[in-house]
Amino acid sequence: MDIDVLHWVVEHRESWPPLLTSLLKAFTALSGPSFMAAYAVFWVGVSSVWPRNWQVDRYARWVLPLGIIIANLLSHFLKALIARPRPPEEFRLLTETNFAMPSGHAVGAAALAMGITLLWRRWWACWWWLLALAVGLSRIYISVHWLSDVLVGWALGAVVMLAFWGLWQFGGRVRRPGGVPGEVPRVQPQQSPQ
Repeated sequence: MDIDVLHWVVEHRESWPPLLTSLLKAFTALSGPSFMAAYAVFWVGVSSVWPRNWQVDRYARWVLPLGIIIANLLSHFLKALIARPRPPEEFRLLTETNFAMPSGHAVGAAALAMGITLLWRRWWACWWWLLALAVGLSRIYISVHWLSDVLVGWALGAVVMLAFWGLWQFGGRVRRPGGVPGEVPRVQPQQSPQ
């Protein structure tokens, strides 16, 4: 299936506008694993000034960049362990020198999307999943990854973030019995004496 998808993309890529290729090259350059961790740190900062009912615990929000960093480190380890070659160079639109499986871009994007989903649990988290989808598809379009590299990357990023979040939740319950880590305590209005 990987080879069929690669050939389909290469065959159809010629008929698509050159501007699309230029945009996807720029997009893939700005959506790498290190950028995803940087975006997560930025997101932590932005989220700290949101309205109170959208905020999460100031420590819990650091799960986002830390989880992405852990997922990216695991991705690098697995690339070296699996040592799967990338698609042939004649099909690639960019030069990549490391191994293919899993896609580090897909790992970082899925970890970011999963982290935002778990931390904020808002409808707009779906936009982050669409970003993760676009990141993975861009890597296939420029032919630096096989489809299976991207699928494994998405799964790895999401599962690592979910596991890291679960450990954070468990650790928070151990430290604060009865509390729900990651949530800002709600202030109950005081009743006036009668």
